[in-house]
Amino acid sequence: VRLDDLLRAIMTSEAASSNEPVAPCFTAVIVGMRGAGKRSLGSAAASRLGWAYVDLDVAVAARSEGIMEGQGRDSFRRFEEEVLSETLPGVGLQEPRLLVCGAGHVDSDRVYETLQQHWPVIWMDAPLEDVIPRLELHGQSGAELREAYRLRKPKYLQCSDFRFPILKDDADVEANAHALARFLNWVAGAYELPLKPDSFLLPLMLPSYTEAAPAECLRTGISGADILEFRVDWLSSLDHDFVAQQMAAVRCQVNGAPILFTVRSSSQGGKFSGSAQQCLELLLLGLSLGAELLDVESSMPRESLEQIMKCRGQSLLVGSFHTSERVPETAELKRIFNESMLGNAAAISRVVVKGEAREDAWHLQQAAAET
Repeated sequence: VRLDDLLRAIMTSEAASSNEPVAPCFTAVIVGMRGAGKRSLGSAAASRLGWAYVDLDVAVAARSEGIMEGQGRDSFRRFEEEVLSETLPGVGLQEPRLLVCGAGHVDSDRVYETLQQHWPVIWMDAPLEDVIPRLELHGQSGAELREAYRLRKPKYLQCSDFRFPILKDDADVEANAHALARFLNWVAGAYELPLKPDSFLLPLMLPSYTEAAPAECLRTGISGADILEFRVDWLSSLDHDFVAQQMAAVRCQVNGAPILFTVRSSSQGGKFSGSAQQCLELLLLGLSLGAELLDVESSMPRESLEQIMKCRGQSLLVGSFHTSERVPETAELKRIFNESMLGNAAAISRVVVKGEAREDAWHLQQAAAET
């Protein structure tokens, strides 16, 4: 699929304005379970990026040394809250900073509320099946960890703006640190999307990417692709944890190629037949996973589009229209292109129609150029 056959790139001032330079006081925060790799990956990623690195547990311990002895856990939590409130504003910072929180910091209501008001917070989402064996070696029971995860997972979801999933059984610290550094760079707005008119877009339409055979096929099949379209509607499950793991599996194989996150509805030739709310929740998940581009069908309700706009961060919106009918007349095509710009919220207008002759491709491109 040639991108210039399907897409009309119109970089609006609104879309372009999202790529602002990182402010000197920029502080990214990582939360997640103990054993998820927050410190090992976070410190390595910060070093790669040249960012300052702060371990909140270490900072609290240094500040509380000789003060909190015998005063109990509640007193320690209050001290922890004070240190976080002082650390987050980043007054006087001359470089971006990465701050890593301990697993239980979200147990404090004040810390939880502080994180909810901060941007950006990233949940490092490691599979519990990988975390438990690591921590059992240090005396924690699997039952206790499962209960802690059950209580904390909703808080991680609610206080975080982004979700960085670690692929199950993936213990490659070097590769994951590299992926996290790229993810942080994207969140910070320091990554320039390599979008050009003559690009090659490859749709990925498999039920799973965590099996050995599809992973090997993916590695060999994506060669030469500039953009990969992650077709969520083709997955065997739309459970958010499953989708996050599949996204992590794709990221492991694509070597940095930008991803177009797509939930194509059955009315426009896809497999998704859920509700508008379910579609919105999946698209918001795609934004939290750091998808560089997000496909938004032109028929999406306005209130849903407004929610996406509030959360899109650095992601570019692709307004799309698909039909299996023959190429419409020029006036109708121009209307379709205009609608797929989503009121100038989209960076790209994507119109796919059924061509029956070579001239249809020319007709489509001419209508796009004149819109």
